Amino acid sequence: MATVTFFIRSKKKRAEGRVNIRIRLRHGGNYYYAKTPYNILIDHWNSKAQKVKYKSDASYKDEINITLPDLENYILNEYSIINDKSGLTSNWLQYKVDLFFTPEGCIGKQNNLFDFIKEFIKKSEDRTNEKTGQKISTRTIQKYNTTLKTLLDFQKTYKRIIDFNTVDLDFYHDFKAYLMNDLNFATNTIGKYISTLKVFLHEAKEQGYNITISKRFKGESEESESIYLDEKELEKLYDYDFSNDSRLERIRDLFIVAACTGLRYSDFTSLRPENIKNDNIEIKQQKTKGKVLIPLHPMVDNILKKYNGELPISISNQKFNAELNSMVSKSITKGGIPRSKNYKKWELVSSHTARRSFATNQYMSGFPTISLMAITGHKTEKAFLSYIRVTPEEHANKLREHWKKNAKLRIA
Repeated sequence: MATVTFFIRSKKKRAEGRVNIRIRLRHGGNYYYAKTPYNILIDHWNSKAQKVKYKSDASYKDEINITLPDLENYILNEYSIINDKSGLTSNWLQYKVDLFFTPEGCIGKQNNLFDFIKEFIKKSEDRTNEKTGQKISTRTIQKYNTTLKTLLDFQKTYKRIIDFNTVDLDFYHDFKAYLMNDLNFATNTIGKYISTLKVFLHEAKEQGYNITISKRFKGESEESESIYLDEKELEKLYDYDFSNDSRLERIRDLFIVAACTGLRYSDFTSLRPENIKNDNIEIKQQKTKGKVLIPLHPMVDNILKKYNGELPISISNQKFNAELNSMVSKSITKGGIPRSKNYKKWELVSSHTARRSFATNQYMSGFPTISLMAITGHKTEKAFLSYIRVTPEEHANKLREHWKKNAKLRIA
C-alpha cells in the first residue's frame, strides 16, 4: 500500500528563509520525491502534523492546509489506477504534482516523455530538416501531433506509465497491438506511427535522456497496390467529353498535366505562364526545392492554350474520377488480417495517381531511370523502383521487346 508524506528540508532554505513543501510517495521499499509550488518560512511548518502551523503571520496557512490533503488524495488515486507499478519514477510524481496545480504549465517542463514530445513539436515550427535544409513542413508537424494524441489515448487504457524508461519492447508490442486491434489500422499506417515515435525517441536520446531503443523497435510495411494509368487510358481520359460538367473538366485537365509532367499536386497547381520557357516547363519544386525542366507535352500545351496560358483553379486535392471501368483487386492488412476487395479502377484514382502514372509510363518506355529521378525528385533508385507500378507481365513484355530490338536474337 502506498503512502504520501509532506515535509521540508531546512538546509534547502532560500535567502529569505523560505523552503519548498515537498512530497514523498512510498511504494513498497521505494521512495519517489517531488516539489510542490508552496514556499513557507521554516518555523511555520509542523513536521508531525504535516501542515502549516496556525500562526498569525502565516497568512497562507488556510490555503495550504486545505490543498495538501486534496493533493494527497489525487496522487493516491493516480497511483491506484496503475496496475503495473514498475514504471513509477520521481519524474512521474513531479509531473502529477505539476498537473494538479497548473495543468497548462506542464507543457515544456519535460518531466516525462509526453512533455518532451510536446516541446519537441513546439520547437519543430522553427527547426529545419537536416537532410534538406528546409523548414519542417506543416504536414510533418501534423503527423507529430497525430502520433502524440494517439499515444495519450493509449496511456488512458495502458496499465504501465509511458515514460523514458518504460518505452521498451513490451511497450512496443503493446502499442502495436493497440494500433492494430483497437484502432484497426492498416500495416503501413502502423508503420508510420512507429516511425514517427522513433523520431521522438532518437531525439530524446541525442539530448541525453536515459532511453534504450531496441533494434527490433521498427515500423513494418507492406507493398502498396496503388494503381497507375497507362498511356491508352490517359488518352481516353483526355478525349472524354466533360462539356456538361465544367468542374470535372477542370479536374481532368489538371490530372492530365500532372500525368504528363510528373509534378506533385502542390507544383502542378501553381504553374504560371512564366514557368513556360522555350517549350519547357521550368519550376522549383516546393517539397525538395530542386529546380526541374520538363519538355512541354502536346496535351499539356493544348490544355494551357485552352485556358489562355494558365491552368484552371483547382478545387482541392481530391479524387479524380474517370470512365475507366476495368476491375482492380486491392489487398491490405488491416487489424492484422489480410483483406482483398475489388474496385473499379476509377475508384482508386487520385491526384497522386497522375504522378505515379508519369513515372511508370516513362520507365516502361525505356527512358533512363536516372533522368526520371531528376524530375520526380527520388533520391535513390530503390525508392524510385518501389514507387512505380510495373506488373511481372509488364516486366516480361519489356524484356521481350528488348530481345526483339537486339539484332543478335531471333524472336518468333
